[in-house]
Amino acid sequence: MTSLICTLQHHQDDVNWCAFSAKLLATCSGDKTLRIYDARDFSELPFSPLTGHGYSVHCCCFSTCGQFLASCSTDATTVIWSMVSGEIEAVLEHPGRSPVRICAFSPDSLHLVSGASDGTLALWDFPSRQLRSFKLNLYLTPLIKSLRPPLHKYNGAVLRSKH
Repeated sequence: MTSLICTLQHHQDDVNWCAFSAKLLATCSGDKTLRIYDARDFSELPFSPLTGHGYSVHCCCFSTCGQFLASCSTDATTVIWSMVSGEIEAVLEHPGRSPVRICAFSPDSLHLVSGASDGTLALWDFPSRQLRSFKLNLYLTPLIKSLRPPLHKYNGAVLRSKH
């Protein structure tokens, strides 16, 4: 039987996504913030909330090591956060300037992919924070399905969508 452990009521708008690392829980919201909690007792961390997006935050994901969190927003950016300090490490602007709806790290955290409302896909080299590839005219629904963890169709070199 499943039972309620606790209710977190810190966001001021819709909660759009939740993600766990080994030690943390991250949530993101239409209120433009991310909230970070200790996964053991669900207490909010001192540097939470994270503010840096100009519009609704749609998705967030942890790097494999758990030291970084990526978040994406209607403001057409994907932000990389340090989970040690809560500080912004990088702001990646989506090449198409369309709202970014989803992001995911590769299993080895060497790449970060982001998908936007216009059906475009950006693949970033995570260590250098440089854009590696930009693909136009992908359909967003298959893209979202292909990005949800785990990335079954990612082999470290090629990311495939269904179209």
